[in-house]
Amino acid sequence: MKESITQALKNSLEASADRHRVNVSILLTNNVGVAEHPDILQTIEDELEKIAQYQDKLEALREFIGD
Repeated sequence: MKESITQALKNSLEASADRHRVNVSILLTNNVGVAEHPDILQTIEDELEKIAQYQDKLEALREFIGD
């Protein structure tokens, strides 16, 4: 049961981080402005912060499961 829970959590955290990586990739490759995001640099920085948060959580999880 522990393995199923930790695997599901790991998958969820990795997917969330990947979502924000895709956002950064889109923002970097499409150099047109997005109406909801007039400050592209700040938007990218916000996305990077979210990626870092999920990576930190993954690292913490690895400490608990010995991965």
